[in-house]
Amino acid sequence: MRSGAIGLPLVLLLCLLAGCKKSEPSRTEDLQPRLGAAMQINSVKDRDDALKAVAVDAASLGAGDIVKQAVGAINNVSLHDETASDCALRLAKARQGNAAKDVAQEINSVQLRDRTFKKMAEGS
Repeated sequence: MRSGAIGLPLVLLLCLLAGCKKSEPSRTEDLQPRLGAAMQINSVKDRDDALKAVAVDAASLGAGDIVKQAVGAINNVSLHDETASDCALRLAKARQGNAAKDVAQEINSVQLRDRTFKKMAEGS
């Protein structure tokens, strides 16, 4: 019983020291290996999901080239378009306007592409 009373505070302390928080996007150097790993996945759905994760993190870090590669490799058209729109807006927010424009131009849906460009133009 006594070890349980000591164990819980110890676990909480270790958790605080280790930084129990939601993970943030990885560093830019980590993106290329992550993209390579995602491209090796055989399952199309799993690969697309992994590519989306890489693209979103890359956009948050302003890494336009990685975003373009990851978004361009997504097979599911609706996921591709949604990810491209999200990433274009993130790149624009990161002051990567040319990369944002390039990614937005890859959106297949005319309506979504126009909405994305409108948001970019409005700065939202």
